[in-house]
Amino acid sequence: MKRKLLTFLILAAVSTNPAFALAESEDAGIKQLVALTKAQSYVKATNLFDRLIEADPNNPQLRLAGARLYRRMGMFARAMSEYKLLMKSDPNMVEPVVALSQMYMEYLNLPQSLTLARHAVSLKPNDKEARIALCTVLIASDYLKEAEEELSKLQKQSGSDADVNYVAYKLYLKHGQLGKARQQLEAAMKLDPSNGPWLLDLSELCETQGDYATANQCLQRALYADPLSVDKLSRMATLQEYFLQNYDQAVEQYKRILAIDPDSVTALAGLDRCKARKNDLAGILKIQVRTLAAHLFKLFA
Repeated sequence: MKRKLLTFLILAAVSTNPAFALAESEDAGIKQLVALTKAQSYVKATNLFDRLIEADPNNPQLRLAGARLYRRMGMFARAMSEYKLLMKSDPNMVEPVVALSQMYMEYLNLPQSLTLARHAVSLKPNDKEARIALCTVLIASDYLKEAEEELSKLQKQSGSDADVNYVAYKLYLKHGQLGKARQQLEAAMKLDPSNGPWLLDLSELCETQGDYATANQCLQRALYADPLSVDKLSRMATLQEYFLQNYDQAVEQYKRILAIDPDSVTALAGLDRCKARKNDLAGILKIQVRTLAAHLFKLFA
């Protein structure tokens, strides 16, 4: 009897208390927004966010979900606007500060990025993302001694961690220590093997070292996961054409690019260039064969 009475009172409170019902509705709305963002249903997600934020403009979790959405869409100006509003409403929240630091770095505004990264670490010294942001911008700004100190703190704090290994890769790469950089990048990829951008980094590093076979393998894996990426197809075409001299493979990549973007000037030029080089190579081989035959004829004569 008591349990039934308690249930009745709770249901009555929900039905007669708009604030309680609204909070429950908002939570469901945020969950839906996060789900749409993960599913890349960006039109539905932005429409939902606009409706929710109009109803409750002071909800920090809702605004945070919106900022993440716009950042993922590549709408940096809108994302930055949302993050700045969050910083103003809650100065102790670390994520907006870290996100803004990262985005200013992408805009190559390193002084502003560094200021924000330092501020994020001062707010929450044990936050891994804050320290990674600081270490990354220190490397980009050529403050390598301080970056080494920050990396040492990160390694002690996080132990075996893919993101920390990736920062170490960036630092060794900046020092020109390609062997150590590769070790750190490969260690990061063992912990996070599905990371597409890291595959491209490893391919580029192997290419720099002259390890074209591994560079080719990395690009093949990257293209298997994302076969319609023009950037990855362009990298593969360049590798095949300039480093492996496999003009047939290069032509195939350029044709794939043109199937996605028929007006690609780079792919059209690459296609013509490979055909010309292939013809030149055939001509050189013919001359070499004739020269060898003439030499043999004289020898036996």
